[in-house]
Amino acid sequence: MYFSQRMGSRSQRGGMQFLSLVVMCAATAGYFLVGYWVYLMRNEMHESLQMRDIKLQEAAAREAKLVEELSATRREAVEMRDRKIQTAAQDLSNMASERGRLEQASERMLRITEELEGVRQRRAEHDPVWAAQTPERKGTCGFQCNLHAHKWLFIVGAGRSGSTTALSMLNRLPKIQLDGEHNGIVNNFLTLADAMVYTRNQGIEQPQHLHNRGASWFHTAVNVAPTEVYCLMQHWFFLHTGSDCSDDTIHGFKEIRYTTRRTLDFMRDAFPTARFVVNVRKQVPTKEYQEMNRAADFTKNVTGTLQEWARQNSDRSFELYLEEFNTDRFTQLANWLGIPCKAQFVQHAHKRGAAGGPFTIDNDPTTSPWLCTGNVTTSPAEIP
Repeated sequence: MYFSQRMGSRSQRGGMQFLSLVVMCAATAGYFLVGYWVYLMRNEMHESLQMRDIKLQEAAAREAKLVEELSATRREAVEMRDRKIQTAAQDLSNMASERGRLEQASERMLRITEELEGVRQRRAEHDPVWAAQTPERKGTCGFQCNLHAHKWLFIVGAGRSGSTTALSMLNRLPKIQLDGEHNGIVNNFLTLADAMVYTRNQGIEQPQHLHNRGASWFHTAVNVAPTEVYCLMQHWFFLHTGSDCSDDTIHGFKEIRYTTRRTLDFMRDAFPTARFVVNVRKQVPTKEYQEMNRAADFTKNVTGTLQEWARQNSDRSFELYLEEFNTDRFTQLANWLGIPCKAQFVQHAHKRGAAGGPFTIDNDPTTSPWLCTGNVTTSPAEIP
């Protein structure tokens, strides 16, 4: 009995111990499971935080890039605005400058018109034959705007190269009437041509001005042609280079102020029948030009430009060097002009004087330096 009771209590204690062991194992397993779950959750939360940080960094980078692009766009817009403002200011300045040039050209043309009227009056006083002409011929000499209708001859040079002597010699030939210097009037016509082209371009580039009489550049000059200025210039020089209106008379002048390619090309185009005597020196005397307050280097450059232009237009140019002023060379010049005359001597002008000093002519000025035979054709011959 007693033994049985002891065995029963021992069995109970064993069951309790086993149960306690099972409970402890379960608790331990639960603890480890909870710890592992906490570990997993912590890792997941850490990864989430890392992803969040990465996304925040990417967002910050995108924001910085957008801010940089916005700043660059703003800078470009400001620079473009500044450039447009500068361009507009430059355009306004150019327009003001062109307006000034147009006003100057208008003033020059007004002065030329006044000079023309004065010359007409003086000519009427000293030329009764011309003054007695019918009204339609008076002041025009029968001139018509046909650029090929008249013959022209121009002496262009560098100064102090014998151009006055060349003028004196050529004016003693029959059928030639040349005037002297005229302070570069051709340059004024060139300025007028530039102004006309600019005015025409305003109509072409801004057609809204053509039919709007309230526009600042309203005009109908889009059809203006260079021949308009050419005709004006031919007319002016035809009126003031002699009184012989016959078709075979050669009109022209001598001038030392036309020494640029642009002016010479302008003259060549405006006078398509003209021939040019290019008068320069082979050697530029430095001392002589210094006494005239002219730079020898400048004169050398002018001489080079004239020589180059003459050679590029050799079909219409005759090079006449001061060092070659002799009867043979002047005879060649006369024959080139189609005038069968032989030079007997060279009638030098200013030989012992200077520009601005007393005008002097060698030999008897009433004696012609030419001996002429045959008919004068004034047709160009080959340049010898």
